[in-house]
Amino acid sequence: AMSGMYLGSAVAMLVAPATVEAIGARGQLQVHAAASVFWLAFFVAAFPHRALPGGIKRDTLPTTAPSANGGSGAKGASVVVRGGAIPWGAMFRSPAVWAIIVNNFGYHYLVYVLVSWQPTYFEEALGVRLAGNKLASSGPYFVMTVCTTVGGLLSDALISRGNSVATARKYINSAGFALSTLALAAVPYVTNPSAAALVIAVAVGAAAIARGGFAVNHMDIAPRYAGVLMGLSNSAGTLAGVVGVKLTGTILHVTHGTWAPVFHVAGAICAAVAVVFAIFGRGEKLFH
Repeated sequence: AMSGMYLGSAVAMLVAPATVEAIGARGQLQVHAAASVFWLAFFVAAFPHRALPGGIKRDTLPTTAPSANGGSGAKGASVVVRGGAIPWGAMFRSPAVWAIIVNNFGYHYLVYVLVSWQPTYFEEALGVRLAGNKLASSGPYFVMTVCTTVGGLLSDALISRGNSVATARKYINSAGFALSTLALAAVPYVTNPSAAALVIAVAVGAAAIARGGFAVNHMDIAPRYAGVLMGLSNSAGTLAGVVGVKLTGTILHVTHGTWAPVFHVAGAICAAVAVVFAIFGRGEKLFH
């Protein structure tokens, strides 16, 4: 399901220039707005709100349930709350929640930096102009579409072979970010434009594979509040876009156009967030 958003972006990159030319920028925005309304209506109709099973009332659900070790949830113990009540305090005290948030930040730092600065890098460092090239713009999104799906399939395969959920998520997360880190370290030393595009595609694709670890972990640890956790972690991902794009510009300014630190910083962040998830990631339900 997550790969769909990348596929949509990829298709948009391909068709947007032609549609803008045909119906104008205003018409393009109107089409997007109409499509959004249509999709919202379809989603509401296809997935209607349902009451709790068995006639259970929300106010009869327990507020807390002690874990086997007597914890309260702040240090990883399971927490049960009233229906409709979001355990904000326990979530923000949970290392497993922060592992997801930090990894979402790291992933989107890489994606925003590479997608936003790739045309500038190719033009300034490799002498190739990518501006206006629809395939160059949509390529990373097609790669992420495929690799996000692959990451989920690999994670499920590990679980089906007897690995715990936590182990499977950590394997995929660590492998994806590790490969991405290596690719980012190599980019500055690749002088052939085609080879550089391939290495960058590997970096983006490997990070997308890591989504089979951290990005589905919401459903593992808090299926009931997965939407809340997704919102929190995606907020961190959006912040990463702001920070990453700005920091990249600052690095280039301070180093007088040296690109190696840009890729090395992104690689270091990928490596760091992978370590965080490997240590603090969990696979069992922590919030019921």
